[in-house]
Amino acid sequence: MPRIRHLAIVSPNRERLVNFYTSAFDMRVVYGRPTSTHLSDGDFNLAIVDQKPDLKPGLYVLGFDVDDLQDLEGRLKKAGASSELTPMPKDHDAEFRVLDPDGNHLDLAIHGWCVV
Repeated sequence: MPRIRHLAIVSPNRERLVNFYTSAFDMRVVYGRPTSTHLSDGDFNLAIVDQKPDLKPGLYVLGFDVDDLQDLEGRLKKAGASSELTPMPKDHDAEFRVLDPDGNHLDLAIHGWCVV
């Protein structure tokens, strides 16, 4: 059964949001990248991503841990996904991305999100 494990937020001020989520919700920084900081509460990951010209600030991607991608791929199509599964780059946390019927990004991680 797919489980929600990750949310990415695009921000014009990454440091401000990292400070907010670590202070208000006791989330921990688990790793950083040049354009993102990844937080966790031990079960759920939150990525704070730098805003780029092609991205609006706000919620950007919802990530799921998945067990059986073949079964899920058929269910996604039948439910009205607006894209095919797209492989993600090797340095990405999820292996695939798909768009829901409204075009929202959904990341699918077979090996799970890094949580600490």
